Amino acid sequence: MSDLEKAVLLAYDRSQPATEETRAQALAYAEEQAFGPDGINICLRFLFQSKNTNIVFWSLQQLTEIVSNRYQTVPEPQKELIRTSFFTWLRDVCPVNVPAPFVRNKFAQCFALTVKNDYPECWPRAFQDLMAVLNGAGPPVIDMFLRILDAVDEEIISDSATGRREARDVKRSRDVKDAMRVDCVGTLVEAWYHLLSASMLAAPDIAVGVLKVIAKYVGWIDIGHVVNERFLGLLFQALGPGAAPGAPAGPVPTEKARRPEAAAPRHPPPPPAPSRRFLGLIFALPAP
Repeated sequence: MSDLEKAVLLAYDRSQPATEETRAQALAYAEEQAFGPDGINICLRFLFQSKNTNIVFWSLQQLTEIVSNRYQTVPEPQKELIRTSFFTWLRDVCPVNVPAPFVRNKFAQCFALTVKNDYPECWPRAFQDLMAVLNGAGPPVIDMFLRILDAVDEEIISDSATGRREARDVKRSRDVKDAMRVDCVGTLVEAWYHLLSASMLAAPDIAVGVLKVIAKYVGWIDIGHVVNERFLGLLFQALGPGAAPGAPAGPVPTEKARRPEAAAPRHPPPPPAPSRRFLGLIFALPAP
């Protein structure tokens, strides 16, 4: 174990016996190495090679700090290394050594912040390459795909993200959405369709994750991508019996209720409860 790994564990692992002064010194040393000339290479090496969750998380934490607050000083070859490393990690590491949820969330955040900085100008294939990783992927990679889309919404797109940031972040959100509409929204919707159809019975947790992502994105993509016979049929199926339009909403009326004098005024009947759930999922969303 290197001195840096020992310092990281000493700084962040509270089970390690040490004084607060020693932990502070270890933290200062670790950050000095992470933000030094070779820091990105060090963090990526730990990300790929370390079996210690604390060290992997620390590496992602430092990369996220670099991408978020120090990116302007990073040479372009190093930026390219970060971007390509994302996909290598998703293909080669994530399926074998499935990381803890908090590590997956930090990876997704780091990916999303890199999208915020580089897409589409310097990283035009960000989403195309992300979807390519899905080919033949198992649950760990699919889970990461959904977490990344969720992080993109959280860090770039959603009203909660733009509302608490500066005007340039609002513009960046608009630019990213405009680029995605042209570049990849159609392919993303196809990915959602296939993931949902494959997971409804086999992996309900993934199906729920897909539906949550759809709910976040459908407010600003072309509604025709999901409001069509093919996609609606699948969504109604996913929402369960009675969700489709025309599904029975109650018991069959009695003979007395069928008589003209007992008929209710001719108003359109409300949709059954599952349909209202679906309509809420699709339409009761903030405007883009």
